[in-house]
Amino acid sequence: MPLTLGLVGGGVVGGGIVEMLRNNPEIKFAKICVRDTSKKRDYEVPEGCIIVGDHNEVVNDPSIDLVVEVMGVLCS
Repeated sequence: MPLTLGLVGGGVVGGGIVEMLRNNPEIKFAKICVRDTSKKRDYEVPEGCIIVGDHNEVVNDPSIDLVVEVMGVLCS
């Protein structure tokens, strides 16, 4: 049974994680949270993975085994 991942942050770092792990049969991406869901990603979103705009959809999803947070913050 694969490990189900939720990713909070789908930019450069998050996309790199997807690219590195996408072909691993022991890992399944369930959801990726991004700031702008309408923006085209620089990587192919894995089959069955949902892009969401609210991190709570990832954090509170009981089907996700592990949440990885790589979302940057805005500094003023």
